[in-house]
Amino acid sequence: AETLEAAKAMGMRSPQRFWQVRLPLALPVLLEGVRVTAVQAIGLTAVAALIGAGGLSTFIFQGLGQAAMDMVLLGALPIL
Repeated sequence: AETLEAAKAMGMRSPQRFWQVRLPLALPVLLEGVRVTAVQAIGLTAVAALIGAGGLSTFIFQGLGQAAMDMVLLGALPIL
């Protein structure tokens, strides 16, 4: 709140405060949300392989079983 008040006191207009103050302050939280979503998507695909749904999760489990990281990435990267 103090940072926004200081920006307003310096004469910044509303769009300037958004782009130069609010967005940089919120960026770590936004990126954390993207990271959590990516981890959940990969985790749900892995669970889908356990119930026999197929898809990209079969590559993930075959790669884990054969210790082939390239096969794991082949299944995980398109999910992101």
